[in-house]
Order: sequence, then C-alpha cells, then structure tokens
Amino acid sequence: FGGMTDKKISINLHDLGISVLGTTFNGLFNLDTLSLSRNKLSRIDSDTFTELVNLTVLNLSYNQLSAIPHLKTLTNLEILNLENNSIRGTLFSNTFSSLTKLKQLNLAKNNLETIESHAFNGLASLQSLRLCHNNIGVLQADAFRELSDLKSFEIHYNHYLRVLDANAFNGLANVESLDLEKVFLGYSHIRN
Repeated sequence: FGGMTDKKISINLHDLGISVLGTTFNGLFNLDTLSLSRNKLSRIDSDTFTELVNLTVLNLSYNQLSAIPHLKTLTNLEILNLENNSIRGTLFSNTFSSLTKLKQLNLAKNNLETIESHAFNGLASLQSLRLCHNNIGVLQADAFRELSDLKSFEIHYNHYLRVLDANAFNGLANVESLDLEKVFLGYSHIRN
C-alpha cells in the first residue's frame, strides 16, 4: 500500500480470511477508514496501527480477538466497532482514554464480565455505546462517569448482571435511548 499518501484513503478488507496483520499499514498516514470485519484476527500487534494517526473509522467486528487491541495512537478515531469478537473478562479503567474524539463504540456480542470504575475515561464525546449481548455481571461505581454526551446506550441481554453499584450510571444525564431488555436488575445486589 506504499505511496498512497496524497489524499484520504478508505480500505475495506472484509471477509478475506486475514489472520495476521503485522505492520501492513505503515506509511498510510492519510488512511481515514479501515474495515477488517469478518476475518480471522485473534490478536493485533501493538505496532499495527501506530502510523494511522488520521484514522477516523476502524471496524474489527466479527473476528476472534480475545482482547482490545492497542489503540493509543488513534487519537482521531470517531467510530470503533469491536462487535462479535471473543473479548473477555474485565473492561479496565482508562481502556480508551486516548480516544478523546470517539463518538461510537460497539462492544456488543463479546464476553465482557466486569466494567470497572472509569472504564470510559476520556470519552466525553461518545454518543453511542453498545454493550449488549455480553456476560456483564458487575458494574462498578462511576463506570460511565465521563459519558456526558452519550445519547444511545444499549446494555440489553446481559443475563448475569448481579452486582450493580448504586452509582454505576453516574454521568449519563443526556441519554435519550436506554435499552435494558433481559437485564434482570430486579434480582441484582445493589451496593453503595
């Protein structure tokens, strides 16, 4: 892909059976949109996206990722789709803190179990968050504190939600659409 740096670039590598990326995208400073959906990616090296400083859209949906890839250099990213991977366990504090321009984040259909306090720090511009169809059992206090611009929040079909801190939803003052279908909050243990 070398030499394609004069104007904004969009690359769609959808459904090609790709399992390894390496530094394939080095030199593509003007890459704006990258779709790698429906491939066989199970991990992404920490330097794979290092030079993609102007990337605004990254679609990694329907792969086999078990962890959120290193995205700290993608400071212009506005849309991140990680739907239907195998991302499991805990979403730690400050996971996305460098992605300050992010507007849409899709983590649906993974295996997330815990959302830590301040997991979404730095995402004050986020407008849409999808956490549906996970295995979330614990929402810690202030998990969503930074999401003052959030309009749409989908957390439905998380059947295991049992430990919900009373302050878990702090910061969601502007939410216009909240989907809690099949989230059994009535049976949850509310902690203060």
